[in-house]
Amino acid sequence: MGTERATRVRPCKRGKTHSGVVAADDSGSARRQITTVKEIANYLRVHRIRVYKLVRRNGLPGFRVGTDWRFSLDAVDQWCTRAR
Repeated sequence: MGTERATRVRPCKRGKTHSGVVAADDSGSARRQITTVKEIANYLRVHRIRVYKLVRRNGLPGFRVGTDWRFSLDAVDQWCTRAR
């Protein structure tokens, strides 16, 4: 069974800290979760509308589930690193 524990994780691109949730699987290794537009906006510290613009203009990695967008925190972290 996977357990979730809230932790403080790396600073966002403006040097502020944000909190994230890391889920551990049965093997004990941590895996990052899939997030919604609202959660990724909080993670990046931008407005929700900015997330949609980043997807459309700058290639923020995400995928659609029906009409909703979802984002992998690992993919977003990699995208942020490449964008710097």
